[in-house]
Amino acid sequence: MVGKLITHVTLVVSMLVSATRFCRRGDAVLVVTNPPLLPFVMALGCAFKRSKCILPTGPYVLLKSEKMQASGSRKAFAEEEK
Repeated sequence: MVGKLITHVTLVVSMLVSATRFCRRGDAVLVVTNPPLLPFVMALGCAFKRSKCILPTGPYVLLKSEKMQASGSRKAFAEEEK
């Protein structure tokens, strides 16, 4: 039980450091739901960097992510959101 807790704490700290290190202000971060703590940690990291955290919950968001991947540009995705 203690080993599992240490694993989860290490994972959360690692994800939070990665989120704050690689996200920039105004970025859109597409978050998946596995591991279960990931959406919460990424939302916190995005709040620190003032970037947008997107949790895909329907086909609309998935279509948006495909457009972003097809264009290869974060700017095109951000303009589409406006």
